[in-house]
Amino acid sequence: MFDGPSGKTTGQGLIGFESDTGKFTSVWTDSRATRMSFRQSDAPFDGKEIVLVGKGLGADATAPSKSRTVTRLEDDGRKIIHRQNAIDADNNERPVMELILTRPAPG
Repeated sequence: MFDGPSGKTTGQGLIGFESDTGKFTSVWTDSRATRMSFRQSDAPFDGKEIVLVGKGLGADATAPSKSRTVTRLEDDGRKIIHRQNAIDADNNERPVMELILTRPAPG
């Protein structure tokens, strides 16, 4: 669950790995809207970076992406850098969020 800086936005996400395709799919919902946000990778996981793009369902499945999320593993998996970008009608990306998680060194 995510609690925004103002404490007014809460949400919940779920991400899954599809072993037969090597791709990730995620869903996110939060208190800002009643809709759910779906993202999926276009290429199999390379072991270092997960790139998810916004996807629609049904008739919206071919709609252009409105977001791109990149999660990069660094320092032998001890550091995760997660960045989310919104995409406008001209295909320009605008940073929306950055999250950096660091696992302490063993010892």
